[in-house]
Amino acid sequence: MKRVLVITVLLVFYIILPKDGFGKNLVKIEISDLLITKSSQSSFIKLGFSKDDVLKNFGKPLEIKKSYFIKFDFRGEMIKYNGAEFYFLDGKLEAFEITNNQFVIKIRNKDIYAVVGNSLKTFGGLNNIVLQKNGENWDEVLSFILNPDNRVTSIICGPD
Repeated sequence: MKRVLVITVLLVFYIILPKDGFGKNLVKIEISDLLITKSSQSSFIKLGFSKDDVLKNFGKPLEIKKSYFIKFDFRGEMIKYNGAEFYFLDGKLEAFEITNNQFVIKIRNKDIYAVVGNSLKTFGGLNNIVLQKNGENWDEVLSFILNPDNRVTSIICGPD
């Protein structure tokens, strides 16, 4: 009986595990290389920027408020633009959510970008992204919400 169980488990692993090896297509992104731009501007912001940096680069927001963010489980400040919300912890950009194509996620020095409304092909290796800080895996996740046609409906980065 044990032999049948072991063979069954091995067969299940063979079927569900990737055939190209563990981590072979893994995309590692340093958080300092993760850039957020407005599609109409060349300026950018990134995680760790201050509230003043965001305001300087993106202009006057729709709203600024202090609150507890259930989604990210921290108390901080939020700057809201049409199509994006930026969340600050201790005065630094800690998380964001992008919901329209006015904002673009780019990777510095790579031809990789993500825009709400596009397919994920422009952000290669999406299912194997590891966010890192100084070469170490970071405790935040970059997530893409997709519609049934595999088009991005929102991009979220925040605590895991």
